Amino acid sequence: MDRYLQHYGIPGMKWGIRRFRNKDGSLTEAGKKRYQDDRPNYRVNKRDIKRNMDHMTDAELQKALNRIDMQNRVDRMNPNVIEYGYQRTLSAMKEMTQTIGAITALYFAYKKLRDLGKDDNK
Repeated sequence: MDRYLQHYGIPGMKWGIRRFRNKDGSLTEAGKKRYQDDRPNYRVNKRDIKRNMDHMTDAELQKALNRIDMQNRVDRMNPNVIEYGYQRTLSAMKEMTQTIGAITALYFAYKKLRDLGKDDNK
């Protein structure tokens, strides 16, 4: 038995031509229209709320504000942001420790030289 792949394709479709994407990967107008309905945008924009606040009911405004609050909480829980802050804090503490160590060493050197100067005057 001979095995072979048979494909008829779409009538009128040309090889290598995409309907919904440009060569650089961006969406064509048809692609934007097609994929716009597939992915709902759950993220609420604060600027849009401020612009439309006069036309929103209290329930709609409360729902939008709750959504923004949830977005902010999720953004704060992002482990990359937390790790970045932790690393920045550690590096700042290391620099402060080195600076304090240098200042302490200078202080004790000054104190020792001052004490030596007092002993010479006696």
